[in-house]
Amino acid sequence: MLVIKARGTVPVRVTPEHMVWVVKRIRHKSHYSDGRQVIWWEFKGPEWITVQELKELVETNKDEKVSYMLLQPIPQPKVTVDRIPLREPIYVSNQFGTTDKLHPSIRRTPEFLPLNFETARLLGLWIAEGSTSKTGAVNFAIGSHENQITEFLVQTIKKYFPHANVVVKDHERNRRVVRFCNKRFAEWLRGNIGHRAYEKRIPDVLLFNENREVRLGLLRGLVEGDGYIRRDNSSRANYVSYTTVSPTLAYQLQLLLGSLGYVSSISRSVRKSGIGKSRKPIYEVKISGRSYYELLEELGLKVPPKGNRTYNVNTIWNGYLLVKVRSVEEEFYEGDVYNLEVEDDESYSVGFIVHNSAGVNLPSFRVIIRDTKRYAGFGWTDIPVLEIQQMMGRAGRPKYDKVGEAIIVARTEEPRRLMEKYIHGKPEKLFSMLANEQAFRSQILALVTNFGIGNFRELVSFLERTFYAHQRGDIASLEYKAKNVVYFLIENGFIDMDMNDRFMPLPFGKRTSQLYIDPLTAKKFKDAFPAIENNPNPFGIFQLMASTPDMGVLNARKREMEDYLDLAYEMEDKLYTNIPYYEDSRFQGFLGQIKTAKVLLDWINEVPETRIYETYNIDPGDLYRILELADWLMYSLIELYKLFEPEEEVLNYLKDLHLRLRHGVREELLELVKLPNIGRKRARALYNAGFRTQEDIMRAKVRDLLEVEGIGMKVVEGLFRHFGVEMPKGAKKDSKKAEKARKGTLDAFLK
Repeated sequence: MLVIKARGTVPVRVTPEHMVWVVKRIRHKSHYSDGRQVIWWEFKGPEWITVQELKELVETNKDEKVSYMLLQPIPQPKVTVDRIPLREPIYVSNQFGTTDKLHPSIRRTPEFLPLNFETARLLGLWIAEGSTSKTGAVNFAIGSHENQITEFLVQTIKKYFPHANVVVKDHERNRRVVRFCNKRFAEWLRGNIGHRAYEKRIPDVLLFNENREVRLGLLRGLVEGDGYIRRDNSSRANYVSYTTVSPTLAYQLQLLLGSLGYVSSISRSVRKSGIGKSRKPIYEVKISGRSYYELLEELGLKVPPKGNRTYNVNTIWNGYLLVKVRSVEEEFYEGDVYNLEVEDDESYSVGFIVHNSAGVNLPSFRVIIRDTKRYAGFGWTDIPVLEIQQMMGRAGRPKYDKVGEAIIVARTEEPRRLMEKYIHGKPEKLFSMLANEQAFRSQILALVTNFGIGNFRELVSFLERTFYAHQRGDIASLEYKAKNVVYFLIENGFIDMDMNDRFMPLPFGKRTSQLYIDPLTAKKFKDAFPAIENNPNPFGIFQLMASTPDMGVLNARKREMEDYLDLAYEMEDKLYTNIPYYEDSRFQGFLGQIKTAKVLLDWINEVPETRIYETYNIDPGDLYRILELADWLMYSLIELYKLFEPEEEVLNYLKDLHLRLRHGVREELLELVKLPNIGRKRARALYNAGFRTQEDIMRAKVRDLLEVEGIGMKVVEGLFRHFGVEMPKGAKKDSKKAEKARKGTLDAFLK
């Protein structure tokens, strides 16, 4: 095993074949005539490499200006909740049963706790120094000298819990406890934050809240509670640190700081055993350098004069926290190694982004090939002979077996035909993908924007060493083809050239390459932006995406052409392109674009999938493929539009359309599909049942939600967690009653 030790994270053990996402950072220093010195950074990447390759890079690197950085994702705050529901409805009962009248005792608890800087600071202090009791007492343990915090606690509690009696009591060893009673609030704290110190966590409603003031208030409360601020004017660096025995809380705090734009680090240590000392590991989150001064200033705390250290080793770059690799060391390990898969994705975060181990040299005596066909594009096709033979080649690996066994399962195929094709047949010839015009454009743009190709001579020199040049053997035609692509990129604003004929990547070109789309697709989007601003509409945008080389369109059959031509003329005012003439070579392809756009339009208008299959004579795989490509292109369209001074109203419209496309819903369901585990069918069922906003769901009784089709107990629990609300007592009984109500006899159903 290899142990990756990086600044700001705990050591991580992985196999040499695990992949990590790495950025190469180069430090530059500039001197001016007036004596000033400026340090700036150049970033190259990111790229996937194995941990073994990373180890070799770190060990062979002798340049102090070069460092290798791992990427830690910073989540974007998207939770829109602005208050926490506290009051659980308790109804008055009489001899006839339960009435609709609320019990007077619940008036002592506020209906909601609004989320703002004050309340978030209160919750931050409780996470750091708080505890609760089963009787409903909420305690804050602070120092007896912390009078300002005491005053804040008393005033805030009285403001938001006007019926509460606040008690302040001093104890021995400079301890002070601020206490008040509210059973409902205490239950919420225990259920959503935790009770014991090593269990505490930050609920999503606070951690990912889109209101920056809420996150700042939470952070200030945490720092005031368990934080330490070093304000030393000596040559040593100042810092803010927060210590906890909860690893979850430490990692969440680093995410919180990252979402606010501050760089932090995590270290792990174990205290020596002794009286009153826990042996649990201690996690320390530390903020220093430039982030230290900016953080104190934004939190409204006293800021000391700047010392000699005004930069951070780690940094935030393009929405990621970059952590510097210190070393990669070998460690003996004997046991199992596991790959993880997260929502059909084999990359995940362990303090930095890791991809599952690839190419581990595991022996396999027998290989079983289940299918010889796969779904590609818009139909089923045979798997190439080369790929099947590569699969069979894994059987009986050298050094492990003398022989190997490969089995091809013949389902509906004739076994002899499979034997002739895959066992005795020859593999297909290899052809370079650069022969494809679309791939050639994309690769040249990537070479200029991401891989440091500086001028045309360097570009041609690189292309001369490719497999494509080896196959063609005609360097002159290759150079001519590359020159045409470079002219195209310059004319359309992807790149530029300076006075020394060196390439200069432009933001439009960089973002296009990062999105992995064809430059021709990006050009079509850019040309259509003025028309989209004048007339934003779904059909025109879908036809625009279908006209790009990155979108595989459906084929319009001859008997369908007249219908789709009529539809095109009917929707002509919504299109961003002219309808071609019948004799035009683009005519049939254009009708295919109209058909594809109509499928997407039906999808966002909640037409049932079975009806889409029947109407357009397509398979489920065809629809899935179209939706997958449309989702990718819609995201790319939005990202490119952001580069050209976007109109806020149009940008929001495109984002809403992207969400509708992803979930297949009408506009009125947009608020509901943002909730966890709520798709198009459940959202429509909730809407039809009267739950039309998130607030309607927050106020709803559990038994009413369970009566909605497709809503089960797990879905309800996920909704309550999302809103930061604890499940009310008796909810499981309501769940069982709802299940009994759904289950019945056929006779009862027919009645």
